[in-house]
Amino acid sequence: MEYVGIHGIGANAEELLELADRFLLRAPKLQLEHFFICSEGVGRRQKLILADKYNLENLLEHAIKLYNSRSAFTDFYKTNNADISDELKTKIFDKFFDNYAYNL
Repeated sequence: MEYVGIHGIGANAEELLELADRFLLRAPKLQLEHFFICSEGVGRRQKLILADKYNLENLLEHAIKLYNSRSAFTDFYKTNNADISDELKTKIFDKFFDNYAYNL
């Protein structure tokens, strides 16, 4: 997966995030979270996965807001979704039904 380079982070962003999380480095983790929020080179599903994996609340909130149309939820159609937690699946399910339950 290739990311748009911002401030020289580019393709190393996910690896840097993993290291910041492993060594409990809060400041770099926040900077990388901001990078992913601002990055257009990272898809909404990947943002959800990263937010879930590294407990990034701001990124999670941002990524969930990107699911702003019924067709956006096709990201979850015909996949096993093993890469996201049950808690996140519940949040996505709630978002879908809050917005589209009247139109099923």
